[in-house]
Amino acid sequence: MDWGSIIIAALTVLASTGFATLIVYLIEIRPRRRQAEATADQAEAAVRKTDAEAKRTSAEADNLTLKGAFDLIEVLTGQVKYQEQEQAQLKTRVERLEGRCVRYLQRIEHLLEVIRRLVAQIRDLGAEPCVEPDTWDPEECEGC
Repeated sequence: MDWGSIIIAALTVLASTGFATLIVYLIEIRPRRRQAEATADQAEAAVRKTDAEAKRTSAEADNLTLKGAFDLIEVLTGQVKYQEQEQAQLKTRVERLEGRCVRYLQRIEHLLEVIRRLVAQIRDLGAEPCVEPDTWDPEECEGC
């Protein structure tokens, strides 16, 4: 064999190998690469969709939490207003009862003074009264 034949045979093998490689690339590798890229794009789109859904769900949960908080504030505000009205009514009632207690105390003190005078009159007439009131000091009242 001469060198020319060897070179031609080698070029033929290389050319046919390169051609075969090109055919394999076009038939096998290129479509698979496109399929892999398409799958990667789908996966990335699914991740973006999942992120968007998670953000939407989180926003909905935040909105529900805020709505619940505002509803609770509204309920509590109503209860506070009711308690304030109730407190004002009770304050008025306590003031009225305190005034009544002061008048009762004044009346009791007046009646005790009347009883003491009557007891003194009975003694001045030479008789001994059968009943005499105890000494009473309203300031010494326990629990008052």
